[in-house]
Amino acid sequence: ALRIRDGEVVPLRAGTREVVAAVFQLADAAPFTLTIPVTVTWPPLAKLEVVPEPGRLYTGVTLGHQVKAFHADGSERTEVQVSWTGSNPRVATVDRYGNVTAVRPGNLTVTAVAEGVKGERLHTVVANPVQGLSIDISQASQQRAVVRQAGAQGPGAVKARAWANRSTRRVPCCGTT
Repeated sequence: ALRIRDGEVVPLRAGTREVVAAVFQLADAAPFTLTIPVTVTWPPLAKLEVVPEPGRLYTGVTLGHQVKAFHADGSERTEVQVSWTGSNPRVATVDRYGNVTAVRPGNLTVTAVAEGVKGERLHTVVANPVQGLSIDISQASQQRAVVRQAGAQGPGAVKARAWANRSTRRVPCCGTT
């Protein structure tokens, strides 16, 4: 996008645009026009900052990452194409979106690369203190849920009735039973 004000063209985004200038001579004559191609490129990147989501990497946990890209003047650029890698796939895997899934305790460096500029973030994966999670739902609480859903229609009501016919459930968590 471009902003044109008082004869000055100011680039707002990178890309290729056309500016059309017109001169009107006579009321009944066609205007003289000139089309000017304008290509705006971003300045080169100077720095990448790898920013993890809040949280800690425990085994079995996935933590997302984003990248902040900066030009030499400190201005931030959005919409940067990034390649993600991890230094130790035995400790954690890194997908193409910057999501890091911890596999076992150890150290890992997450690296983002864009336009030849590299940013890194060091993580220490620790053993997950959560060994399991169980959710017990009694028959009485299931029946109360059905009573609350009695006036409901559609798939939710059918699910509530089907759930009420089940006994107490234990749900495994975190890769353990």
